[in-house]
This record gives sequence, structure tokens and C-alpha cells, in this order.
Amino acid sequence: MKDTKKILWTISIYNPTATAKKLEALAAEGWMFEKTGSLFWTFKRAEPKELRFAVTYFPGASDFDPDLTEGERIKAEYCAEDGWTLAGRFDIVHIYYSENANATPIDTEPVTQVNTIWKAMKKRVLPSQLSMFALIIFRLFTQFSQLQRDPVNYLSDPFYFYSIPMWTLLLFTHIVEILSCLIWKHRAVKLADQGIFLPIHTSPLVGYSLLALSLLCMLLSYTGISMSSRSVGFSLLWISVLFVILFSGNMIKAKMKKHGWPREITRFLSVTVVIVMTLSFFVGLMISVFSGNLSFTDKKEPAGTYELYGRTRTFYDDPLPLCIEDIRETTVSKWNKEARYQETPLISYHEYKQNNIPDNTTDPMDINKDLEYSITKVKIPVFFDVIKEAVLNARQDDKKVNGEIVFTDHFEPIDPSVWNADAAYQLHWSDSILDSYLVCWGNRIVEVKFYWDATEDEICKTAEILKGFGEYEEAME
Repeated sequence: MKDTKKILWTISIYNPTATAKKLEALAAEGWMFEKTGSLFWTFKRAEPKELRFAVTYFPGASDFDPDLTEGERIKAEYCAEDGWTLAGRFDIVHIYYSENANATPIDTEPVTQVNTIWKAMKKRVLPSQLSMFALIIFRLFTQFSQLQRDPVNYLSDPFYFYSIPMWTLLLFTHIVEILSCLIWKHRAVKLADQGIFLPIHTSPLVGYSLLALSLLCMLLSYTGISMSSRSVGFSLLWISVLFVILFSGNMIKAKMKKHGWPREITRFLSVTVVIVMTLSFFVGLMISVFSGNLSFTDKKEPAGTYELYGRTRTFYDDPLPLCIEDIRETTVSKWNKEARYQETPLISYHEYKQNNIPDNTTDPMDINKDLEYSITKVKIPVFFDVIKEAVLNARQDDKKVNGEIVFTDHFEPIDPSVWNADAAYQLHWSDSILDSYLVCWGNRIVEVKFYWDATEDEICKTAEILKGFGEYEEAME
């Protein structure tokens, strides 16, 4: 039988009434309060007793204090004279208990009690909440800016797709905390003037739930749909490093408090260790990514290498639904064929590229006669028109010439019958027409870029293969 147990604490530390009642109930069951924690509070087995608990606040205190300050010590002595024993403290929170059911209450003036709690909130809660609120707003602004620039890539990439809900949930967490404080202050002051103390009725459980959902979004952003071993491993690494950093900071703080180090030195060294470890992790991560030693996704193995302009380059031989050889004759014997795929619950995105590998047998007329195409599948039909317009508008690069706006790179509608499609568009650049097309089949948006003057017969073959590929995929789902 265990002599101690930890309980997930779901009562706001700024709700002294509910906290005291919960501690009294546990004491009656034979579990005496021992110490607080960020998430879990520790209790030790004891003889069941009918105890009274009181939660009070000392805004001048700090969690970095090695022991009670002079002011806290004086307060504890006054409380002891009235039969109250200090059971524990956490930052600015003091928890007392008494075996006397008729002991004089520690806090008797509602106005003073409200002012004390509000002073503690202004010092401990609101500054951190408002700072995080501003940082999250800035982060969401950058996310929406990136979404506007490249909607398809953003919405089909799990890393980005889950970022907005993750940051939004975090934002709601801080909004709930801030509004709860402000609403309570407004109501509590009015009631305190009438001699009534109003406790805070919010629960940390709401914040815990929002944080848990935010963490789930973060994990999904790294693992995505594929749940590859590399992405799962990186997520576990991220969580482990975060745990080690927080554990190290708290361990150093506890050791320094135990040895009686001053508050300022303990705070400085603890925070410095966390900052240095965090920056070191991010710097190491960036170096590993840019050097090619670390990737968030499973790496593809190249099919081989070749020399070009004095440098060794890699090439791939990924399976492609459409190859140049399928639609036209070519003398090129060696190709680089690459396929990239990413998917979210909203969009799946396939990107394909085929280009020749220069060698001594390459026909000069076939140099740069390459092919690129992408297939975007919108899984939720109601979003199709929105995504389609976003893709079209992404090409609307504009500039002013003599005061008039000129679209230098944009799609214009063409007859879709040659593509056997629902809609088709061709890319225009200034006063020229390029061999790049945007085609819509059902819920798929296909962009094809020929690096040569494609004939109508080649376009028809391309349309037949890509449309058939899409129909085959849908039949297999």
C-alpha cells in the first residue's frame, strides 16, 4: 500500500474556497496535503481527521525564494497564534490547516482578499498570458500570410496544415485565462463592497484540455498521415528534449533553493540554463537539417549519380503516371524522374518532374525538353471552388505600367474539350502564351508544364493518361 499519491489538480489555485474544501475532504479520507505541483499535487497517507484548510496569498513572495521571507515568516507567526499551521507554499500561495474547527479565519475582509488575489494575478498571471497572446497573434499572422501565398502547398502539408489549429488552440487557452481574470475582477470588486467574497470558478481542466489538443495538433504536424518512422522519431525526440530542458531548469532551481541561494541568483541561473539549452537544441537542429544529416520525413534513395559542371549530382527513378515517352518520341536515354506526395484531411498533392540527364549521347535538340505536372485532389467538395480560385489567383502577379495594372503571369480560360475536362486554362506571360495548363477533372486540379511546344495530339494523350490515372485512383479508394 502506497504511503503517498499524486492527484491531478483541476481547481484554480486562485480559488481559495474550492481548494480548501477539496483539501479538507482528502484529509477526512486519510490523505494529508504535502506539496503542490504544476499539474499534480502530492498527498501522504495519514490518520483521517476533520481539519480546516485556508489558502492565502503573499504577492511579494517568489518560487525562487530559498525559504520564507521576513514578511512571510511574520504572517506565519500571527497565523500560528490563531491555531493555523503552514502546510506548504508554492510561489505566492500559502496553504494553512488547523485542527480547531472554530479557528479565526485568516482572511476576513472581502475587499482585502480580492485586492490581494488581483495583485497576485497582475504579477504572476496577466504579464505572461498577455506576452504569449501577442506572440501567438504574430505567429498566426505569419501562418495566414504563408497560406495566402501558396494555399495548395500549405493545406496539403501536415506540418503547416495543423499549425493554424495548434496556434489557435493555444490562443484560446490564453484568452480564457485573461478573460476569466478580468471578468472575475469586475464582479468580485462589486460584491466585495457588499461584504461578499466571490471566488474564481474557472478550472485548469479547460486549459489542460486545450493544451492537450494543441499538443495533438503538433504531433500530427510532424507525423502527418503517413506516420513514418522518421517523423514519429522526431516527435518523440522533440517531446524528450522539452522534458529534459524543463526538468533541468526545475532541478537547478530546487538545488539552489535547498542550499539557500538568493532569489535573484536562483532565478537568473535557472532561466539562463533553460534559454541556453533551448537555443542549443534549435541551433543543433538547424545545422543538422541544412547539412542534410536530419530530415523530418523518410529520405528517398537516389537511383544513381552523374557529373555536371564539375559537381556530382543525384538522380531518381520514381514511378510516374505520365512520362515523356508516353506522349512523344525522344532520343534521350537517361532521365531523372522524381515524385513528391503530401496529404492532409483536406487536400492531397502529387508533384511529378521528369528531366533529362546530360551525357555524351544526349540529343542537343532534346536538351531542356522536360515535363512537370502536379495533381491536387480536394477531398471536401465544398472547398473545391475556393482552392481552385486560390490556385488561379496565385498566378496573378501584377505590376503597374504607366499607371495601369498589367498581369504579367496569369491563367486565361481555354476550350476544355481538347483536355476532355470540366474546365481548362492556359498560362500567359506578358504578351506571350506559354505551354503551361491548368485542368479540372471532378475534384482534381491538374497543372501541366511542357518544356516544348506541345501539339494537340500530345495534349490529348496527356489528358487521356492523367484523367485515367485519377479515375483509377478513385476506383482503388
